[in-house]
Amino acid sequence: MARYREAFRVSGAKDDPSDAELLMDLLRFHRNRLRAWLPDTVETRWLQTLVEYRRKLVNNRIRHTNRITSLVNFFSSSAASVRPELTNLQTGSYILLQRHHSHRRCE
Repeated sequence: MARYREAFRVSGAKDDPSDAELLMDLLRFHRNRLRAWLPDTVETRWLQTLVEYRRKLVNNRIRHTNRITSLVNFFSSSAASVRPELTNLQTGSYILLQRHHSHRRCE
């Protein structure tokens, strides 16, 4: 409706009486170009639910990955100041995780 309004009302102002008039004109002159609204099928609604759930999972994965990356960066830079061989992020992360894992076994 907004684009139809823009085509016929230069100001683009919205108000109920003029919108009602535009809708009436749209139906009167362009009824053959309009198609009936069909509600979503059960399958389509189910698919929308699954897609929304997947999007939430992806967002959570990204959030957790960013948190882990931030922690690894923080601890690897801290460790690198003590042990220079830990400056490589992957090697340093592996060594830190390995030490943490072996430390947990000792407890």
